[in-house]
Amino acid sequence: MATTTTTKRRARIRPGGIFSGLLCGFALLILMQQFSVLYPTMALAIIFLVGGLVIGLVLPWLAGSMRARGGATPAPATAAATPAAAAAAAAEPTPAAPDIGAWTPTHTVPAGGLDTYAGPSEANPSERLDGGLEVQVDERAGNRAHVICSNGWSCWVEGADLQAIGS
Repeated sequence: MATTTTTKRRARIRPGGIFSGLLCGFALLILMQQFSVLYPTMALAIIFLVGGLVIGLVLPWLAGSMRARGGATPAPATAAATPAAAAAAAAEPTPAAPDIGAWTPTHTVPAGGLDTYAGPSEANPSERLDGGLEVQVDERAGNRAHVICSNGWSCWVEGADLQAIGS
């Protein structure tokens, strides 16, 4: 008769978990004192340090055991439950996804450059676009235009000052 033995893996205690738990407990105690929630006494310091130590040991152990289990993965969703529903779904046209990577310049910044703003109603300029820079106008709001530069950076500028390419 064959016997099988199973070996249990022992959880490793990591010094980083102990140290970070103690540090978190101490930091929480200091924050509670700074916000006048409680006055730190020796008993409270011990309670917070022991609590932090327990958390520093338990959380990595729980994360390791969840990782070892693999977690519960949901079953993959099916597109259609019946062949008739699959045929109906295949007959419907699907809209084409917009090509986000295509950047096409539509305007240029005038020679003197333009101030940039964080939003369409922002009063204070933040940066400045150099003159002659090609930009793509994404949208307009009032006198402002939201532009996208070739490197992906976007901002709001005075839309009337932009020069359309080809005009």
